Amino acid sequence: MAKVQNPERLTRTQVRERGWSDEMIDRLMPEPDRFRPNPHSRKSPPMRLYDLDRVVRIEASVEYAAMVAGESKRRTAAKKAAETRRKREAEEAASDTPMTPEEIDRALREQTRQLLAALECDGVTDEMCKRAAALHRRVNRSLKTLDRENNN
Repeated sequence: MAKVQNPERLTRTQVRERGWSDEMIDRLMPEPDRFRPNPHSRKSPPMRLYDLDRVVRIEASVEYAAMVAGESKRRTAAKKAAETRRKREAEEAASDTPMTPEEIDRALREQTRQLLAALECDGVTDEMCKRAAALHRRVNRSLKTLDRENNN
């Protein structure tokens, strides 16, 4: 029969279930209040236990509220970036017809010219890097298609 956990103490997992990130735990509660042997395996590190009163007290602090707001902004930005990347990759795949060797040569020359011009004035932007990466993926897919066609 499993041991009943003391409701006055929370494991690190239970603290995370309350909305804390590992970074928040490490910064706001660098040391646990208690260590207990891990009930699942003697070889595992001991469980870190945090007093519920301490967790609740910190959750009411201004510093915690600021960290939650920052964490929320980071999560929102990460979701938006992932969504944008998936959309861009889907658009690339949907409209992607294999390039001819001449198109590959022309596209790579133009991309190289643009990047070299930007490097001269320290103006390489994230958007330029994304376009270069997209071109790289398209060229690789085109080359694979050409190889398959030549081997048949």
